[in-house]
Amino acid sequence: MCQQWALSGIWARAKTPYVNKMHNVIFPNIKLLIVEDSVSFRSLLQLLLDELHIQQPIFADNARDAFALFEQEQPHVCILDIDLGEGQTNGIELAEQIREADQEVPIIFLTSFFTEEFYFKARHVNPTNFMSKEISRFKLIQALDIAINQHIEFREKNEARPQPPAVPPLITDDKAYFRVGDSFKGIDLCDISYFYSKDKLTYARVGRRNFPTNVQLKMIEQELYPLFLRAHKAYAVNRKHIKSLNIKEGNLILEKGDETLPIGYAYRKHLLAELKILK
Repeated sequence: MCQQWALSGIWARAKTPYVNKMHNVIFPNIKLLIVEDSVSFRSLLQLLLDELHIQQPIFADNARDAFALFEQEQPHVCILDIDLGEGQTNGIELAEQIREADQEVPIIFLTSFFTEEFYFKARHVNPTNFMSKEISRFKLIQALDIAINQHIEFREKNEARPQPPAVPPLITDDKAYFRVGDSFKGIDLCDISYFYSKDKLTYARVGRRNFPTNVQLKMIEQELYPLFLRAHKAYAVNRKHIKSLNIKEGNLILEKGDETLPIGYAYRKHLLAELKILK
């Protein structure tokens, strides 16, 4: 039996497969960024995506808007048209910008005329696939399936590698410095969505990346209050990154990527008071 995967927030195994007995394939939680300047082709893609139950794909028709949406929405897969119009930043140049921000996100290139020249121009950004605009439902399923599984394998290999011991971050008024290899990387505190504890370490979550430290979460909370608030025994969240709270379900949603974090019952009253929310 083949492995079957779906996405839920961060890449994860699905509790239920996305291929049912009738071979109807769905990708219910995948977040797609599609950059295509042709209105008619965007409409065709939308029809195919509807069949795959992909909800609210993110469309852009130029590289500038696309990169802004990439940073804001943090999509799971990017589908980029190589040719975005004469005089415009093309899909390969856009992919270079994306790779500077994220080395992991799968990139699928779209092209009307796939040639050897395009392949060698684009290979340095490590695309997952090239897809002709003579597209079909099956070709789209194949491309997304390969992208998802390749990315999961990449993450699992990285997680399996021995990690260097974490060291305490150096914290100033507006930055935290984390050990990355043999150097320290400075990160603006406002860019850290939250800190979380796992396996005796604490991690700073910045976009898709996690920076480890051996400082206890409680100490970080005390050091960085009132910018960071304890929302759960395992989380301290940046108040500026909170998009909304669902008190009934006991969770909060972050601005970037709509990531959801639980609210611990013991921290609920204090969190609401800090955010000045009436019960």
